[in-house]
Amino acid sequence: MTGREETLAAIERERIAARTAVSSGNEGKARVCARRMAGAALAWLITVKPGEHRAVDTMTQLNNLLNDPDAAPDVRDAAARLTARVSSDFRYPSASDPVDDAEIIVRYVLAIAGAHGS
Repeated sequence: MTGREETLAAIERERIAARTAVSSGNEGKARVCARRMAGAALAWLITVKPGEHRAVDTMTQLNNLLNDPDAAPDVRDAAARLTARVSSDFRYPSASDPVDDAEIIVRYVLAIAGAHGS
């Protein structure tokens, strides 16, 4: 399996786990899976385009993406929602679906990778 195939498989595993968590009412787990889904894509981006979001951990990668002026506003917004902290009563600051936010980031990464022939 290539790095791309392995990454796509990891993304799909996290997508399935996230959707399963949502259907079970476990929004916290769904959010964690969505972050891992985005993190898998961003980690692969480092290998495709060296110098792009070099951080190793997912939260730092998402924060780098959030502050990347070259990323489209919807991509930065998705990163912002995935990095936002929950309130003291464990409520998320956004009503958006974290899996949808991860999908936005995955599409962004795949577009960049495609532009670099990967």
